[in-house]
Amino acid sequence: MRKSNKELKFNDTQKKKLTKFNYIVIIVPICLVLLLAAGIAFYVFVYNNDINKMKRYLEKDGYICNESTCTKDFGSNIYTIDYVDNIFIVDNSNIQIRVGEEAPVVDVKNKEMICTYVKDEYNWNFVDESFRYDKQCESYISEINSYLSYYMDLRQDALGD
Repeated sequence: MRKSNKELKFNDTQKKKLTKFNYIVIIVPICLVLLLAAGIAFYVFVYNNDINKMKRYLEKDGYICNESTCTKDFGSNIYTIDYVDNIFIVDNSNIQIRVGEEAPVVDVKNKEMICTYVKDEYNWNFVDESFRYDKQCESYISEINSYLSYYMDLRQDALGD
């Protein structure tokens, strides 16, 4: 067996030029991949985030929305949902109930009294004996819990929480 010293050599001095078709074959798939990535990013980060899902659900449910809140008139009560800051407000001629991330607050308009229901580690809990509040504010607990139940059901339907 003898070793061969032959090597393959490429001595083509002519440069190959790309045609328009070759450019199209290269550019079109790149553009399609970028377009698909942009579409997926838009869906995940914009269309399908909690704020936009909540706003779409509330508009479908008959609320009138602006940039951060949605409002609906229920006879004597006006419900306002701040879907950006996650705050629910019920307002009528006698009281205003505000339930947010920190604690439920009731503003009794005819008595000029504000009731705050405080609890350590509050996490949208229903108001019960574990909260700190004045004795005269006890009569509003069932009303707060009914509105809180409505809001939690609404969030469950909108976001699936």
